[in-house]
Amino acid sequence: MSEQFNANSWARNATPGQGFRVYNRTHNFGGNLGGKLVPFGYLKDKLFFFVNYEYQWIPSVNATTTNILTPAAETGVYTYLINGTTNQFASVNVLTLAAAAGYPSKIDPVVASYMALNDKIKSAATQTFTTDPNRLSYVWKQANSNQYYYPTARLDYYITPKEQLTFSWNLEHEWFPGNPRFPFADSPYQNPFRIGGYFVWAAALQSTFSARTFNEFRYGVQHSGDSNASATAGYGSYNTYNNQVLRIGTAPNATANLPFGTVTPYEDQQNTTGRHFITTVYDTATHLVGQHTIRFGANFRNTIWKDIWEVFPYSIYTMGTPSGDPIPGNLFTAASLPGDVPGDLGNGSGAAALYNQLVGRVSQATFRTVVNPDTKQYGNFVAYNWTQSYMGGLWAQDSWRVTPTLTLNYGLRWEVQGNMFDPQGLSTTPSLRDIYGPSTSLFTPGSLSGNNDPIAQPVDRTYNPDYLNFAPNIGVAWNPTVTQGLLGKLMGGAKTAIRAGFSMSYFDEGTLNYSGAYQCGPGQGIGCNAGKNAQQTIVAGTSSVLPQFTTLSDVVANPLVQANYPAIGTYNTILHQNTQTFATSFAGMKPTLVAPYLETWNLSVQRELSKGTVLEVRYAGNATHRQWRTFDLNETNIFENGFLNEFQAAQNNLAIANGLTVAQLTAQPTIPLKTTNFSNQGLPGQVNLPIMSSAFGARGTVPAIAASSGFSSSTFAGYLENGAAGSFASSLNSNTYFCRMMGNSFSPCLGPNSGAAAGQSYNAAGAGYPINFFRLNPYTTSMNYVDDVGWWNYNGLQVQLRKSLAHGLVTTVNYSFSHAMSNTGADNATNGQNFITLRNQRLDRRLSPFDQRHTISSYTTYELPIGKGKLVNLSNKWLDLALGGWTNSHIFQFATGTPVLIGGSYATFNNFFNSGVQLGPGVTLQDVSNALRNTPYQKIDQVGNTDSRLNRGNSTDLQRLAVPLDWVASDGRINQKYITWDTTPGTLGQQLYIPNINHWAWNVALMKNYRMTERVKMQLYAEAQNIMNHPTWGLPTVTPNNTSFGVVGAPSGGRTMTFRALLSF
Repeated sequence: MSEQFNANSWARNATPGQGFRVYNRTHNFGGNLGGKLVPFGYLKDKLFFFVNYEYQWIPSVNATTTNILTPAAETGVYTYLINGTTNQFASVNVLTLAAAAGYPSKIDPVVASYMALNDKIKSAATQTFTTDPNRLSYVWKQANSNQYYYPTARLDYYITPKEQLTFSWNLEHEWFPGNPRFPFADSPYQNPFRIGGYFVWAAALQSTFSARTFNEFRYGVQHSGDSNASATAGYGSYNTYNNQVLRIGTAPNATANLPFGTVTPYEDQQNTTGRHFITTVYDTATHLVGQHTIRFGANFRNTIWKDIWEVFPYSIYTMGTPSGDPIPGNLFTAASLPGDVPGDLGNGSGAAALYNQLVGRVSQATFRTVVNPDTKQYGNFVAYNWTQSYMGGLWAQDSWRVTPTLTLNYGLRWEVQGNMFDPQGLSTTPSLRDIYGPSTSLFTPGSLSGNNDPIAQPVDRTYNPDYLNFAPNIGVAWNPTVTQGLLGKLMGGAKTAIRAGFSMSYFDEGTLNYSGAYQCGPGQGIGCNAGKNAQQTIVAGTSSVLPQFTTLSDVVANPLVQANYPAIGTYNTILHQNTQTFATSFAGMKPTLVAPYLETWNLSVQRELSKGTVLEVRYAGNATHRQWRTFDLNETNIFENGFLNEFQAAQNNLAIANGLTVAQLTAQPTIPLKTTNFSNQGLPGQVNLPIMSSAFGARGTVPAIAASSGFSSSTFAGYLENGAAGSFASSLNSNTYFCRMMGNSFSPCLGPNSGAAAGQSYNAAGAGYPINFFRLNPYTTSMNYVDDVGWWNYNGLQVQLRKSLAHGLVTTVNYSFSHAMSNTGADNATNGQNFITLRNQRLDRRLSPFDQRHTISSYTTYELPIGKGKLVNLSNKWLDLALGGWTNSHIFQFATGTPVLIGGSYATFNNFFNSGVQLGPGVTLQDVSNALRNTPYQKIDQVGNTDSRLNRGNSTDLQRLAVPLDWVASDGRINQKYITWDTTPGTLGQQLYIPNINHWAWNVALMKNYRMTERVKMQLYAEAQNIMNHPTWGLPTVTPNNTSFGVVGAPSGGRTMTFRALLSF
């Protein structure tokens, strides 16, 4: 119960309802036994065993916060902060607006029951702070209990005095029963997790052939087996309503809440089982000859990844507005929501989300099944994701003691890396030609290859093995003796050691680069490309089985079954991409991928300052080359196709319609518009917009799109105000607009994913634009591509002072000054990050996300000079037992912050990157850093303060303003005399980085050993993490266009205590 000694955090003490302590109580139990396995006979001194068992039980209590709609919001009242202010609000009833326009306005019974269930939380939880005017926050205790089991066994067999055979086995088993979704006694537990077999099995044979020659052979298998609990093992499978399956969310899993945040009773609980095996074989031979120690050997590794999980045979219903639906654009306009931010208008995240939730509107339905690996047919509901790879190498190493004071180490390794592949042969892979689809190269609309039917199909190997990897290494250690002159004084005779080294090493990238992740949804990776699964999404209004306005109650009464999804046909090894367009995505790999490698180098000088005290100064550096990186090839093009020019013309049209200049239209923050119509209305200066006209107009039997989704769209008008040409073009790449541009010249527009309403078809010639008008491969939404263009580097000056044990004191102090760069800002399993633009990949050269210029750490242990025979001599047995023999240790760490990007808000260039920023006249990056990192904090919930920046209606006592008041405009954004964000279409702006807040920590421990008898002793241990109870504040909001610019949330951190007793006998 050490949590009673913990300090509650600053945030929890300051938050109503969170004064209770959260905790993790760790209980450890265990024992071991070892010795001779056979106590008599021939094997008495040959067989030895050791077994150990440990059990860890961790009951815990955590704080869980649930947001519940306000009573007003539950009746349709949407409240919003008026744009340009910090404390003025307005409200509108979305159901009243709908009723007045003749649209459905009744609260759906299913939604009403879920909101009523959420309201019950109020009686079992405590209300706390929130900045949301439409929701209330309630906090409640959530109890958990984790259990861990760690058995270990080892067997040693001394075959002969020169041969020893060893077997070992280690297992980790874990059980986490999950969390309750609500604070009710009968609330079911969800998301259980079991590690059912993390084991390492190993065998080793050590042989001594002569006094100078010996060999070690090792064989091992590492297995990771984990799963969540089966859906049939006391846990529900999926959400239901009145005993009818009702899966709500976005495929492949139904884990979403309702659109405005109301928590559903349950989420999908598919059983997922991972069975991963890594088999390794090593052999190392050592031979001593003269002054040489020669080692050589070989290794081999086989990696097998086996994931299996359930796919439920029921539809998933996504809530929201169907693509192209006119209701949000007609209801939620600048006129009906005066002063609301443009992003909330139309089908935004504000009023439309509340409306869609209350009426229970369903935007689409999805059904999924997977192929049976035995029959090679769809209809299976157990999915497989298997990946395998091989690697190995040969190596030789020599340690040559050239002289008693000079040692040279050198060697060479030959590394062979196999490729990752699917042993079941189910993973479909596009070739490089099919990755490019109809295009010959990037950004060449109209230059077509003739490949209008790109495919993906199973192949033996996506890329070739890499055999030509040779990794040398060399190192030298020299202990010179210099006694004369200044150099002799500096080097202290023989008290200096100089070391230098260089090495190369090849490494393999993770399996997820191939297999994909996240339940293997379509397009996540090669191993997850469509083809292993069959999935169809029906958008409401495009099929008679799902009318334009469908509610949750409708699908409860008439659920969609597999027969309602005609696109789910028979399995075919060749997958035509045009059958998946607008529905799923594909992924590919560079066919000539090679193994990445790391170069490291160092030079150090070590000097003994006094007996037991050493100072070492070293330069260390490393660089990775050919590192794999996953990025999307489908960058949206706005240049070569003329779209940028038309976007600028549309800006001019909109400005003229509102009696403004383009500069006034795009001035930030934007002003309310009199009209959002940017078409050519015949006003002087306005022009036709042929690209947009084709995207909004009629095609075949499909009528022109509603004005609220076309030329009068508040969303598109917002793009024009903010220069977001990339966002506008990306929107036009969706089926609703792209098929109106292409007509029957693009085959997917005649298929089931075209978005055409039931009985309608794009069966007419298009407007004459090439199908690669916007993107490289229009047959797929994205084309994640694995290439070997990544790199990282690090260079650092490192200083270390070490003092060995003397007078009870041992200490080590480290300091480093370093700089790290990379072209990959991501730290994830696939190194997945899009380039700023594929037009110039050098723009991605940036500070590494791990760049920390200065770090200091110290580790000190001190035996207190108190006790029998010590400085403070305690001759009394009992005093010595209580006060003597204590050891005190300290760990202190300090580090400067990692880089943080100060970026813009709008996609002015493409679909990958929000534009950058510009510093104001005379403003330096250091000024920005000082303002965001070195400013005294001010409260922003100061009721009665006439300065609206310090009296914000949507703030809490947990927030502070962390920048000078002059840096903040009246609407909460940055004062634009310091920084402006880019709104010029076709430009990128600057990427500016500042360091995050510095971090420091001080941990202290006390330890005492009691010798109770000759063979029995007890150790007492106490540790205080963050002994000063120092709160750690984060960096405030750095996005200049955010209305919370410069505002920082509550700090983290609090002192925690650990107590432990260990009895050894």
